[in-house]
Amino acid sequence: SSEEYLVELSGRADQFNPFNIICGVGDELFWYSNMGGTPLRIGAGIHGVSNSLPDIPWPKVARGKAGLERALKDAAQENESFTADVDEKEKSAIRLELEGVAKKRGACSDELDHAAIDLTASLLYLLKDRTIAPDCDLPDTGVGIEWERLLSPVFIDAPGYGTRSSTVVLLDNKGHYSFTESGDALNFYRFNR
Repeated sequence: SSEEYLVELSGRADQFNPFNIICGVGDELFWYSNMGGTPLRIGAGIHGVSNSLPDIPWPKVARGKAGLERALKDAAQENESFTADVDEKEKSAIRLELEGVAKKRGACSDELDHAAIDLTASLLYLLKDRTIAPDCDLPDTGVGIEWERLLSPVFIDAPGYGTRSSTVVLLDNKGHYSFTESGDALNFYRFNR
């Protein structure tokens, strides 16, 4: 089981640099980090993980959780307005790229799950958020205020350090999944269904 794997992994976790891992089957998900704690089952709801323990209220985690909640509500309401501050051109470009990749893989227009593509586009847009948090909201992780600022966005773009890729995994109630990865420097997307 996923939990057994994480317990086994915890026995050799000191062999690795700091990490977080989420794994599971279906809606039974578990989290583990070698930065502290034991494997935990993730309960229902919206959760966020950054380079720390789950649901630590760092600005990027709070923004990500709020954005995910909005995206899910919009998807449930089939509402095209993700948020008022969304760059619709960029979101539409992501959506078109995803549809293009799906068609290249042999999907016909009427076979595309447009709701999943729209949700994926919204989530990839959210993962590209480069908003720097105000100083008063920054954590003190010991790296100094300049680095705290650089590390505060969901998408980090700092000299010599940053987000290399963003991934969206969707699982529907029929057991179908999609895995989409965006690498900013490479500007590539994969859509698997």
